[in-house]
Amino acid sequence: MEEEPLSAGPKTTALYESEFCMLISLGAASLKRELQMENGVVASELPPPKPRPAILVVDEETGKIKKKMSAPDCLWDLDSDQHDMLMSHYGFIFRFVKYAGLYIPVHKENDKHPVVYYIRWLFLGVVTALASYQTIRSLLYILFRADYSAMTALTISMLTCMLTWSFQSILSIFFCIHWQRKNYFGDIFHLTHKVNRSACALEAKSWIYFVMKFAGALTALVVIVCIFTIVAVEAGLSEYFMLDVRALNVYGNEKLIPLTIIIFTYTFFIWVCCMTEFILSTIVAYFESEYFNRQLATVGKNGRDTAEELLEFYLKHCLLADVIYALDRTFEVYTFVMLGSNIPTTIFSLLAFFINLRISWYAAAFTFPSVMVCMITLVGLTAVPAKLHSSVTKIEKILYTNKYIWAPFCEKTYQIAQVFIAHVNQTDLGVSVWGFAVVSKPLILTTVSLTITYLSFLLQMKSSFVPSRVANSTAATF
Repeated sequence: MEEEPLSAGPKTTALYESEFCMLISLGAASLKRELQMENGVVASELPPPKPRPAILVVDEETGKIKKKMSAPDCLWDLDSDQHDMLMSHYGFIFRFVKYAGLYIPVHKENDKHPVVYYIRWLFLGVVTALASYQTIRSLLYILFRADYSAMTALTISMLTCMLTWSFQSILSIFFCIHWQRKNYFGDIFHLTHKVNRSACALEAKSWIYFVMKFAGALTALVVIVCIFTIVAVEAGLSEYFMLDVRALNVYGNEKLIPLTIIIFTYTFFIWVCCMTEFILSTIVAYFESEYFNRQLATVGKNGRDTAEELLEFYLKHCLLADVIYALDRTFEVYTFVMLGSNIPTTIFSLLAFFINLRISWYAAAFTFPSVMVCMITLVGLTAVPAKLHSSVTKIEKILYTNKYIWAPFCEKTYQIAQVFIAHVNQTDLGVSVWGFAVVSKPLILTTVSLTITYLSFLLQMKSSFVPSRVANSTAATF
């Protein structure tokens, strides 16, 4: 039924407010009915809910647990349809994380056996202790023992990059444990499914698989470089690849240098997993936002009451905002630490690449993967969250350009639209850098500008990093 135009007789503000409150009270029921209509069913035709798959199978006589689900416990409290969808599309991801030594259940009862639970903690504890020891020894070597006037002047930038990556990897272990203990991913899965019932899951699936393949290729590249490093050290070819053996000999025995590289490789693998989880979670939220925007653009074009339909979309957007708030609560500190440490890492990686390029092409090729990893990290930390922020801010344009909302004039529709726009224009609606700034396109431009500025400054000092006698001696060697 069409809304009556604004009559000559003035209505009181209280009456408008009461009508708006009535719409709010009916919004939840309307939203539920709309979701049912999108699936082609009405309330009376809805099938009975499917029984939840048994999380724990308990022996009735002994009361002991006999069997557990193969999925991590972050999926246990989800709806059965969402659980089945996630396991059918991304089951191999969950199993890989679970059996790669990165999975820590919320409670020890959620694991296969309490002993397995403590073994997981022991394994990560040993890896963290060894990685921390290696990082501290590398830092002390750079500060007090590195000879800046000899061959190590050519590798000091690379050592700084490895030191920063070790620092990031150790922090990634703590972040990974913290996220699992707080069940943040379970909350994100639950909130994301409430927006559109995971209607965009198939659309996001191709991008998620692309990110997973890219992460696998990146891990394989780092593993290959580390294998070549071990071979070069064992074969006595470290000087050909500008490797400082003393920096790698953190345990006081050159036979344990492979252990140093293996620990670094595994912690780097954890770093890749945390970065992948961050990117995948943001991608899913981005596709939910894009699906919401496409549905919002149809307001007023399907013959329904515009005010009621717009209110339903406003309530949907509140659910989408909860997803973004959960993302920000989970990743804000992680984004701050990784973005803040990635800028100097990128600078030193580029500096090492340009310096080694003056020495030999294979020395430069050996340092090129570090440059690529830094660039990929910068893109992953900024590009996807910026696209999410851009998708959220696009809602205001969609509302303003929809003529069915503004003409013919309807007071209730106008009020809902204004509240909707005010809700969209929240300054913190996005993934932030620990609350300092929301990751957006202007922030990307600022980050790139700072990186180029500091790199230009260091390149002006490159003569002090490459002594002529070292360059000449290296050239004579080859």
